[in-house]
Amino acid sequence: MSRGVDVVVVDDLSSGDRKRVQSFEKLGQIKFYGDDICDVSGIEEIFEIEKPTAVVHLAAKISIKESITNPSAYFETNVFGTYNLIEIARRYETAKFLYVNSASSYGTISKVPTAETEPCHPTNPYSISKLLGEQVAINVGSLGNIDVISIRLFNLYGIHAGALFGLFVEQMKSSKPLTITGDGTQRRDFTFVGDVSQSICELLDSEIKNEIFNVATGQTQSIIDLAVAMGAKWEFIERDADEPDLMWADISKLRQILPSAVPNSPFNETVKSIMESIS
Repeated sequence: MSRGVDVVVVDDLSSGDRKRVQSFEKLGQIKFYGDDICDVSGIEEIFEIEKPTAVVHLAAKISIKESITNPSAYFETNVFGTYNLIEIARRYETAKFLYVNSASSYGTISKVPTAETEPCHPTNPYSISKLLGEQVAINVGSLGNIDVISIRLFNLYGIHAGALFGLFVEQMKSSKPLTITGDGTQRRDFTFVGDVSQSICELLDSEIKNEIFNVATGQTQSIIDLAVAMGAKWEFIERDADEPDLMWADISKLRQILPSAVPNSPFNETVKSIMESIS
């Protein structure tokens, strides 16, 4: 769009909402297909029509709790779906493939800040499937001379963001207090989704290939800090036994190789601006 590229969106809408992209469709800025990455023939048809030069792969099932009760669905979409996509991209000689992973792939974290070289010990079907998807993308991509990049995202916030921020927004919309586990002193590397979009564009424009990057701010705030920035009231609930005290990205690799891709939006001001736009 603003970078002079044609954008094609593929989404099965199992968790998304087409209304979020309809304004771009009406302006002719994107083309939308309601397909599933597990549907090989459907994805092949899109590649045959569009012949993409680059793929940004964000399609995944993302609920940790659901992955525990229905692990087969997570391995089907997050692993085999990824294989379908990268294999079709290989056959159609797509030049670049950017896989969007999660910091949950690190699992039980032994060192913080956490660098990309730290061993991964995922602890649930969701995080296992995301790590396997990353490995599939990198390995199959290397067979087809596709420039593959994987980014590991930490705690996202922004309009339509899910996970913790999305839960807090829904609670506020329902005039409910935020439910904070434990005492709220747990710290997270909160990252604005708009910055992640910019990071993806910078990485696609670069000559980088076959690399894994943490995409985060390299700074942390507490859960209480987030609640205060959102202007919300809260209550404390029981904390899960496996919830980490600290998730903090070491972003020195991204800062050294491609500093223009490092997220840098100021936390408090950006959260407040988002809440004003939502209200």
